[in-house]
Amino acid sequence: MASRSDSDLFDRFAVVDWSGANVPRTGADSIWIARSAGVSSNPATRHDATEQIAALIEDALRSGERLMIGFDFAFGFPAGFSRSVGLQDWASVWAHLHAHIEDDARNRSNRFAVAAAWNRLCPGEGPFWGYTMKDGLPDGLSRKSHAAWTHPFTYKREAERRERKASPVFKLAYTGSVGSQSLLGIARLEGLRRRFPGKIAIWPFETDFADDLSAPIVFAEIYPSRHAVADGQAVKDRRQVEAVLRDFEAWNGEALVRQLFAPSLVGTVRDNALQEEGWLLGL
Repeated sequence: MASRSDSDLFDRFAVVDWSGANVPRTGADSIWIARSAGVSSNPATRHDATEQIAALIEDALRSGERLMIGFDFAFGFPAGFSRSVGLQDWASVWAHLHAHIEDDARNRSNRFAVAAAWNRLCPGEGPFWGYTMKDGLPDGLSRKSHAAWTHPFTYKREAERRERKASPVFKLAYTGSVGSQSLLGIARLEGLRRRFPGKIAIWPFETDFADDLSAPIVFAEIYPSRHAVADGQAVKDRRQVEAVLRDFEAWNGEALVRQLFAPSLVGTVRDNALQEEGWLLGL
């Protein structure tokens, strides 16, 4: 990528297609990372991916360059969920997942047990559902979605209601699920925030959408299906992250980037997005 001009907001971009796989995996349905300079990688585990992302952050900080990284999993939960499980906001949810998620160097995790524990704190059945492991279901979790919704919060975040193809964060398994990726991804991102204190801002929670994008590193939630992906022989996940990266680099004039970071939200919808739900970049 060419050096940043005065009108650019970022010097570098990276785009991450995350995975909730139970074992090391490459190729389709695994982690892909596209970064500026046309480099893509396919780490087999979340541990390796986290170290690659940390290296990108370290290099940007060392060179004094601004870096934005997009991740394709939900950064938050529907408004009201955090209070139902005894927490307050997005930050307490992130801290809880960082403290309770176990995710080792071979992709073995306890995400289903953590979701089941949250389910037991909520009235009625759910909200989390879906299970792929061979051993027994954790108490409080079911393999299928529930016929009746009894919770004091909605099944989908407002962003997911507007982007209708987006899956709800409570779906932990099967085609189109994002729940497992979100539980495991948030725990990893919270670890990076603590590893680089004061250097990373989480959009939109810590940036008030586009009001303060001054942090050297910005993490944002993306939805790759919003970007046109060219046909090709490469794995679709790789083509998707590379397409998102190309768009971000092409849109790096400050006015366009600020449009992506500043959706026209007002009232309760805006408040919920900033306090608990998050938002999809460009929606």
